[in-house]
This record gives sequence, structure tokens and C-alpha cells, in this order.
Amino acid sequence: MNFVYLYIVALFLGFTHSFEIDHLAAVSNLMFRNKKQSILIKSGILWGVGHTTSILVIGLLTVILTVQINDSIYRYLESGVGLMLIILGISKITKLFKKTTDEVDSHTHHLAYKIGIVHGLAGSGSVVALSVTATHSFVQGLVYLLLFGLGSIVGMFLVSYLFSYLFHKKASNTMRWLRVGAFVSSFLCVFLGGYILYNNLLQIT
Repeated sequence: MNFVYLYIVALFLGFTHSFEIDHLAAVSNLMFRNKKQSILIKSGILWGVGHTTSILVIGLLTVILTVQINDSIYRYLESGVGLMLIILGISKITKLFKKTTDEVDSHTHHLAYKIGIVHGLAGSGSVVALSVTATHSFVQGLVYLLLFGLGSIVGMFLVSYLFSYLFHKKASNTMRWLRVGAFVSSFLCVFLGGYILYNNLLQIT
């Protein structure tokens, strides 16, 4: 019964993990790369799948191969998240000046999956450590990580659905609105990415 409670907690933590500010910034940037709501929702799900993939890989390396990952490595990975956000923001702003909006559907999906992988690598340390300390066997730890990942997929599905609905359904959906929203989202990505990058590199040095 204790493990049932633990697995429920894993689902909840994965769900709430989706709502961290850097995740929301990246997904909001994705929302302005395509006007098709179905594509945007699928992109959010693929973000969660990519995020889960990273956590499972790190978890398997840590538990099975007993690979020790130094805390400074995670700092560099967090810095990578900051750099990724900056690149996302700048690339979208560049396309706005070129007056291009929609991207190919497959490109949006691939980008979402890669973003999820980067976020998962950066946040895997605390998740894997918690699964190891909270469980007593490899199978239990694996189930914990899978449920955490499932929670993050569900959470990001909800986030992408709400964002796509607000940005592309409730709004006027005019080109002017989309460009303004894309610029604001991109600026936030650059600003937040710069903060994350500076803060983590400062702690490394």
C-alpha cells in the first residue's frame, strides 16, 4: 500500500513538473510555430515523451551501470537549457523579421521532442535520486520513473492544449496577433535562458 501511495506521488510530481517556468517558456515558443491546434497538442505530448526518455536513460545508467554523475555535470546540462531557450527565442524572432510563421509539421514535432530531451537531461538528477531513495528495488524504481514520465506527459498535454486554445482559438488568430505573441514569447525565452545560463555557469565557477 505504501508503494501505491508512492506511485501516486510520482504521477503528481511528474504532472506538476511540467509547469516549471522554463518548460512553459519553451512550449509557449512552440505554440507560435504552427497554427494547427492538433499539431501543437501533439508537440506538447512529444515534449513529455522526450523528457521521459532522458530520465529513463539517466536512471538506467545510474542504477544498472552504477554510473556516478557529478553535480557539476547537471549544472552544465542546466546551462544547456538556458542556451537552448536563447536559441529558440532568437530563431523565432529571426523568422518573424523574414515574415515566416508556420513551420513544417514534422519539424515542429522533432523540435518538441528534442526540447523535451534537453529538459529531461537537466532535471534527471533530482528525479533519479528521489526514485533511488524512495524505492527498494530496480523494478520499483523503474516503475517510479515511468509514472513520473507519464505524469509529465499528461501535464504537458494539458499545457499545450490550454496554450493552443488560448493563442489560436480564443484570440482573433490574425497575423498581427500571432506575430506579437510570438515576439513576446521569444523575448521571454531569451531573457529566461540568459538568466538560467548565467546563474548555472556562475555556480560552476
